Amino acid sequence: IMNREKSVSMKESKYISESEILNQQNYIEAVREFFSTRNPAEPPLAYTKTFGCQQNENDTERINGMLVEMGFLFTDLPERADLILFNTCAVRDHAEQRVYGTVGSLQALKRARPDTVIALCGCMVQQQSAAEEIRKKYRHVDLLFGPHALYRFPQNLYKVLSEKTRVFDNDPSEGNIAEGLPVRRGDKTRAWVS
Repeated sequence: IMNREKSVSMKESKYISESEILNQQNYIEAVREFFSTRNPAEPPLAYTKTFGCQQNENDTERINGMLVEMGFLFTDLPERADLILFNTCAVRDHAEQRVYGTVGSLQALKRARPDTVIALCGCMVQQQSAAEEIRKKYRHVDLLFGPHALYRFPQNLYKVLSEKTRVFDNDPSEGNIAEGLPVRRGDKTRAWVS
């Protein structure tokens, strides 16, 4: 299994332009508006969980930063969440099996609450074999994106919400590097860095 650091170094990486990052702000606002029209007095709730390495912890902090800008609050209870997101790791098979088991257990929740968005990201889902397995066997997963598409999370989430479609953004040939993404840290004295 190729880890993320090796796979990115083997590709031609490119820095994402500031205008592309700023364009995501439009989608952040669109997601905020989507949920505010639903129930302005009740902000959406997100549940995020990280499987794997410290880089995944860093990426989850960035995802959480974008979620805060979209108006989300956080919950420790997936059954209360409007968005459930798992950041996955491909380094160890045990971590992958835990992801599959955890995602599989969400089928009943998705049937009971079909508007709940279930998302997977990280290096595990950037592998084509894992993405295909999720596409075919885990039909309740709405959004899947690799590390290269982290900065497009607002755009992809908006597409899932507005078009009621599944979005898979996991092209392994990309090696994008995005700077300046918002961050929400879970600890005031510790931070995860790239």
